Amino acid sequence: MIKILYILIMTSVSLSESFKSIREINIEKNLVAPCCLGGTIHGHDDNTYTVGLKSLISELVQKNIDKKKLFKIYSNLYKPSSGIYQVDLPPVISSVDIGTLFRQIDRNMSDKEILSLFASIHGNHILSDPPSNIYGVWLIPLICFFIGFFIIVSLISKKTAK
Repeated sequence: MIKILYILIMTSVSLSESFKSIREINIEKNLVAPCCLGGTIHGHDDNTYTVGLKSLISELVQKNIDKKKLFKIYSNLYKPSSGIYQVDLPPVISSVDIGTLFRQIDRNMSDKEILSLFASIHGNHILSDPPSNIYGVWLIPLICFFIGFFIIVSLISKKTAK
């Protein structure tokens, strides 16, 4: 009985390490795949860029970040000869600036900070839900409506005055 219990515990521990955390999955679902812009990173496993980004995310969500491992993943993914600069959504900053960003990471980051890191590298287009100016979306048409209304009212009042 003890052997069976031991085997079950060991199996569950080894299987749990192969699955991603909810946090990791949520971050992947909030980033667009830069290779084709055809969905989120979570749904792509077919190229080196999305696999590399997933590796970065996996390392960034760890409680204790292994800086050597993180820098190795960054170096392989963002070096100029890697080909990431030819994808549909290439980095918008230089590889030197990307290196500076990764050298500054020294602690566990929040989800928002991780998404912000990728947005500063690739631009807001990598976010599946980029920030928008909602006021401009509603305010500009409203202003145009009132300007048009004022013009119509002034034209009608000029005609009735004559």
